[in-house]
Amino acid sequence: MIEKMKFIKISTDISNLNQLLKITIKNELISLEPASELISDSDAGSVYEFDPSYDEYLTTLELIATNIDAKLEIDENNYKNYTKNEIKDILNEIQLQIKDNNYSKQKLSQEDVVAINNLKKLQLNNLLNTRYIYFGFGKINNYLLNKINLIEDLRLEYTLIHKNGNYSWILYVASKDDSYANSKILNNLFFENITIPNLDIQIIEEKYHNTLNELYTFLKINSQISHLNNYVSLIDKKTIMIGGFIREKDISRIKEIYSDFVIDYEVKNAEDVNIQTPTKLKNGWFSKPFELFVEMYSLPKYEDFDPTTILAFFYCLQFGLMFADLGQGLVLVFIGYIMGRKKYNRLAEIMIRVGISSSIFGFLFGSVFGLEDLLTPIHRLIFKTEGNLIHIMDQSVTMKLLIYAIFLGISIITLAISLNIYTNLKKKNYVEAFFGVNGFSGLSLYLYALICFVFKGLYNVYTLFIFAIIPLILIFFKHPIEHLIHNEEIKPKEGWGSFIIQNFFELFEVFLTFVSNTISYLRIGGFILSHTGMMLVVMSISSMYQGAGSVVAIVVGNIFVICLEGLIVGIQTLRLQYYEMFSRFYVGSGKEFKIYNQKIGGNL
Repeated sequence: MIEKMKFIKISTDISNLNQLLKITIKNELISLEPASELISDSDAGSVYEFDPSYDEYLTTLELIATNIDAKLEIDENNYKNYTKNEIKDILNEIQLQIKDNNYSKQKLSQEDVVAINNLKKLQLNNLLNTRYIYFGFGKINNYLLNKINLIEDLRLEYTLIHKNGNYSWILYVASKDDSYANSKILNNLFFENITIPNLDIQIIEEKYHNTLNELYTFLKINSQISHLNNYVSLIDKKTIMIGGFIREKDISRIKEIYSDFVIDYEVKNAEDVNIQTPTKLKNGWFSKPFELFVEMYSLPKYEDFDPTTILAFFYCLQFGLMFADLGQGLVLVFIGYIMGRKKYNRLAEIMIRVGISSSIFGFLFGSVFGLEDLLTPIHRLIFKTEGNLIHIMDQSVTMKLLIYAIFLGISIITLAISLNIYTNLKKKNYVEAFFGVNGFSGLSLYLYALICFVFKGLYNVYTLFIFAIIPLILIFFKHPIEHLIHNEEIKPKEGWGSFIIQNFFELFEVFLTFVSNTISYLRIGGFILSHTGMMLVVMSISSMYQGAGSVVAIVVGNIFVICLEGLIVGIQTLRLQYYEMFSRFYVGSGKEFKIYNQKIGGNL
């Protein structure tokens, strides 16, 4: 189902620009259209100019936060306004505070950086500026480090900060009076001095913590707002306008939200606007998760219909048939429940539904984790049968499964062609509805061929002419007929010779497509048999062992089948929906109903 839409334009004074956009972002109701789509010659309007300064300030702030290891968070309860001059002053002040911390990292090796990070953990910043004590830091060869304690003139104490195979990084402390003499001796030992950076960055972070978050909140909000400027039309020097699509049920809410400052509203039916209407799908509990697969293929246009329910039904039906096992189906349900327990997950919800379908068909086939005899007493009681209701590996059942799979495919293809006829009649595209491959002509040809194949006695010259030859002629000359209806030149641009040759091969491709699409549904029967066959292999392997070994073989085998065949069946089932069904009636190419839904908070 596709939600009903309305188109709305909202106008207000230019002084209300920020408030208008904040409310639009916060309430997430309007799928905005670019201002260029809304401006007409009569409006004499223009697109509101984009302001990049907030993005630039935000980038600077985030760089500062990285330098001082600050975590920026939007403070929803303490929204504060800043002028651009105030922003510049705050950023410059913090940058001056951390200037000493921005040591030249490009001159340091990776090992130097590791040593400095270890040094930071000592939190020595308050000791570095003492009056009488000198702190030094650097690296020295491991062999020469052992000689330091043997030099009597060297008056210092050191601690090891970092070490690798060749060098040791040390922090030493000494009297400032001895600093010159110590430095001279250390230089002779090839000691490489490293300037100690401003290590106690936590002081800066704590000092500016609230200011950083308040400023981040303001810049984040206004950066988002500035990116919406291309949706704002400047009608004159005093009036601005935004426009877009809303759900029909939200009209009264929209007027309530904007009532304090909006000058004018203009609401139209979506069909009356010369802009493609976005699509918002709305389905019930069962079908809703399968919107994921529809979106993967392509959203339907607003004026078309939503195929989600059809896809959901046939996906569950076909998956359940191909992966029919009561126990394994319940495992899929359990996995889906665990995956979607904390947060709504469409893939998890799909797993629950196909798991239920697999369990149902598994019960009917009498299979529980590959144990084919476990449900036999229940089948005898309920269905009054001697054994299981359906025994897959029975030769008579095997052939029937393949035949039923083909008939299921025929039914789905027939439904797809019927849906194509319906949608084209609805759009008044009568040529495609009557003369197309997936129109009445194609349907007649397809069903006649199938009926004659099954009931050979119905084949005769009259039925052949009515249900096959005439539809073939109509399909062959579809384009000339279309040109005739629209009073256009009937003769093809490429000439009749090229037209006939090209259409002959296209008609041949039509036959191949009908045959291949129909036979493709044999895979349903094939997967039913392969699933049962794989579980027979698992049971055969388990019979080679006794006791715990047999149980382990069954458990491991079932895990393998669930993972491997479950994935393959899921993909193959989706392929049947896309290529064998959707390709015959579904066009897609819809536009998504997009809400600018960045969360901004604040006292708006």
